[in-house]
Amino acid sequence: IIHCFSACYGVSFPRVVWRQVVEAEFKQHEELQVLLLSTEDRKIVEHTSNDSYWGDGGDGSGKNMLGRILMEVREVLRKNDF
Repeated sequence: IIHCFSACYGVSFPRVVWRQVVEAEFKQHEELQVLLLSTEDRKIVEHTSNDSYWGDGGDGSGKNMLGRILMEVREVLRKNDF
């Protein structure tokens, strides 16, 4: 979602906006909630050499912001018993 929107439309939004988008998406789709919650306490990494902000840069040196957002949303889903 993030990469396509930014690349396709040339629009960049702050991390907080993407966090809200991802959370809304997971709250609306039960199958996504189940999938995300099934990761339990595992670290989630967007492994790609194409992006060192949203991903890990391919070598672990990136910020992995998408993985971090997914882990935050996972905690929200747990606490709200979705």
